[in-house]
Amino acid sequence: MSGPCGHIVLTNSTCFDKTVTRQNLDGTWNFIIPRFFSGGTVIGGTKEPHDWRRHPDSATYHRLLAGVEDLKQHALSSGSPSQAKKISVIQEIVGRHPAREGGLRLEIEFPGNTYSTESKLPVIHAYGAGGRGFEISWGVAV
Repeated sequence: MSGPCGHIVLTNSTCFDKTVTRQNLDGTWNFIIPRFFSGGTVIGGTKEPHDWRRHPDSATYHRLLAGVEDLKQHALSSGSPSQAKKISVIQEIVGRHPAREGGLRLEIEFPGNTYSTESKLPVIHAYGAGGRGFEISWGVAV
């Protein structure tokens, strides 16, 4: 397991209703993820291996906000594009994304149960997705 650093910006915006992600030619990426129940919108992001920084970086913050400017139109709900310009930042967040060298582990296991003679209960292993956890969660769940 490794822990790439991820930097995101939580905003107060509720005008977006679609998740939009773009992979850039230079290997970076940008995304807009609206949160349910008027919980704002997450703007991101970074995935920086071997970066153990614990605090937000000003240059990264500005790059993230600038990087989603042309994505906003694709994530907008029926609201006006002018609503997308009225974004206020609530918080910058830096965290770890548990990742595996071989990628996501997704498998089912039926370990022996020494306490019962009943049928074995399954254990589902689903970890190591790195920063893609939210984006792939529905696919992993089914």
